[in-house]
Amino acid sequence: MVFLDRAPTSSSEGVAPPSAPAPHPIGVSVVNTLTGLDDPLAGGGWLSGPNVTVSDAGGLVNAVKDGSVGRIVCEAGHYLLNGTLNISRDLYIGAAATGAVVLDAQQRDYRVLSITVGSVQLAGLKITGGKVNNDNVSA
Repeated sequence: MVFLDRAPTSSSEGVAPPSAPAPHPIGVSVVNTLTGLDDPLAGGGWLSGPNVTVSDAGGLVNAVKDGSVGRIVCEAGHYLLNGTLNISRDLYIGAAATGAVVLDAQQRDYRVLSITVGSVQLAGLKITGGKVNNDNVSA
């Protein structure tokens, strides 16, 4: 299950303070941190694998597909996706600067993200434009 946190950030570091409120279910637009996990960029905690920095949607898609990558940091920008980002493993995807990255599915007939397996942390991202045809949704 993915939980996203809309806690206020400190102005100096762009991360939620330790007293951040409990996480909210997915559906918020700006994400700062996921509470209860080690800092994934610190190197010795929750995830293993190399850090990868990406600057466009193609780089993001390739990094998500690369099973050896544990942490993806997105440079500031508007990432226009041409399909769902399918995640089936533990992964961190975060913005280099909170709120400066938009993942946009462009209101086409696909989700922005599909997380089927694993623990996924999303940090500092704006997520928008996902659309699903209700005929293809099952409970």
